[in-house]
Amino acid sequence: MPSIVYRGLGPRIAYERRIAGLTQAGLARAASIALGTLRKVERGERGISDAVMDAVASALDIDRARLLPAGERSEDRVHQVMPMLSTVLATYEAPEDGPCRDLRSLSEAVASVVAHRLSARC
Repeated sequence: MPSIVYRGLGPRIAYERRIAGLTQAGLARAASIALGTLRKVERGERGISDAVMDAVASALDIDRARLLPAGERSEDRVHQVMPMLSTVLATYEAPEDGPCRDLRSLSEAVASVVAHRLSARC
């Protein structure tokens, strides 16, 4: 699976690097990436892959989400779809006379599923 190449993270990386008290050479060494690569990323001349971003975030001892732009963070994407999800849930109607099983057949079905799950553990 190809990794995403993020652009525009250079200023964030430079900021976090300075906060951590690291030089570009120190961060490059800690992240096991080439110093030239880090310089180009910070200047915005090069994008950054998932692997390099993970290495930089790990070297800075921060969550990689702090390096991402606001629209790219997973919590932001979740919040963007919440109104649509709320609308779908609000309009959902459970059928009143839907297929319902009596308690005994439901209990047998659950016991069967549990037995299959437990036998699959071996």
